[in-house]
Amino acid sequence: MANVDTLPEILRPLMEGPSIETPRCAVCGAPEPDRFNISQGVLQCAACRTEEANDIRLPMSAGTRAALRYLDSAPPSRVFSFRLAEPSLSELGQITESYLCTRLERGFSTLDFYKSLFL
Repeated sequence: MANVDTLPEILRPLMEGPSIETPRCAVCGAPEPDRFNISQGVLQCAACRTEEANDIRLPMSAGTRAALRYLDSAPPSRVFSFRLAEPSLSELGQITESYLCTRLERGFSTLDFYKSLFL
């Protein structure tokens, strides 16, 4: 398992920004949704769609869903105090980076360069 301290620095501003609605599917209310809607910042089931047909939705595992719920409710001093297995850690990194870039409506050339060093 990887420690959350290894998550990209891009996660910190996300935790200080708009809250992500993570309890249930935002469309049908199901307790275990399996998609994260980047455009709206909500969880949804694979079968649920909103009126916004152009929404970006990323699949996620149960581990990633649990991590998002923890991050949404944890006090700032405890945000990096959990462990997450590698597949879920990568998903969480992809979701948080995509969400932040969508909300800020811009990319980060330094982050792109950093990522190119490890490909």
